[in-house]
Amino acid sequence: MRHIKHFPGSAALIAIAAIALSLFAKDNTGENYRWDEAVKFVDSLPFPPKYVDSLKSALNVTFPSSPLRIEPDRSFFTSETLVYDIGWGPFKAGYVVLTAAADSAAGTIKLGGKGLSNGFVTTFYRMRDYVISTIDAKGLYPLFFEQHLREGKRYSRDGWILFDHGKNTLYVKERKVKTIKSIPFVNDFLSVLFLFRQRKFGPGDTISLPLYADGKVHSIAIICKGREPITVGGVKQPALVVEPKLVGDKGAFNKKDRLDLWLSDDNLKVPLQIKSKISIGAITAKLLYCNRPGFLPSAASGIADTSKQ
Repeated sequence: MRHIKHFPGSAALIAIAAIALSLFAKDNTGENYRWDEAVKFVDSLPFPPKYVDSLKSALNVTFPSSPLRIEPDRSFFTSETLVYDIGWGPFKAGYVVLTAAADSAAGTIKLGGKGLSNGFVTTFYRMRDYVISTIDAKGLYPLFFEQHLREGKRYSRDGWILFDHGKNTLYVKERKVKTIKSIPFVNDFLSVLFLFRQRKFGPGDTISLPLYADGKVHSIAIICKGREPITVGGVKQPALVVEPKLVGDKGAFNKKDRLDLWLSDDNLKVPLQIKSKISIGAITAKLLYCNRPGFLPSAASGIADTSKQ
């Protein structure tokens, strides 16, 4: 299968759409999914700390001893595991796991995003992707972003972004290392979602944030379109609907590939559902598990062990 180009935010959803199409005539609702084994595999992919330190030394990047800015305290975000069931129409294709974990000693928060095809789909197209953003705990700006992609039978790719906010410079490793002039406090596509959730907003509001994606620095406008309740875990939850748009760019979020997010209408702003409308239909990520007590009535069978990660 041709590799799917990774667009910011909707990458896993677009890829899974192609998977679902290839399984159009098949029923995969009875698979025996080895969740624990899949997690063990992706957890082995991140770069070791010594490797990151060697990059900083080689590129003469020093993280500041004190934050370059202070964002409002949202420490209640920093122990989070969210699991989403990914589907295209009636077909289940896998899971996406979003995590946030604080490292008080380092003064950082590690954000994670894991894309995992399920047992049945893996027979045809195996996906084990892991992206990580390490951000400053007080300033909420990214310090180091890493991407580990393992897809299909042969596709393997590891890349990273080292942020030097003091010099407004990014060092980006894809096929080779390149230097990109940036702007203050630019985000990657994981950190931008976390930062956006810290902000106060309501229907009619638009929040603009800088984002590095697809080789360029963009401005992403996140528009709050209104309130729309959504059923999660059998319970109707009040929610805000937001739509991200890259300003002046037609490559990632456009009319054909629109991305909508339903966020809990409270201080947590937990993503309850993500829907990507594409030319072949819609891919939907629905919240299946949240490790916050009382947020969902119960954890789904086979998913509850994610709270231990």
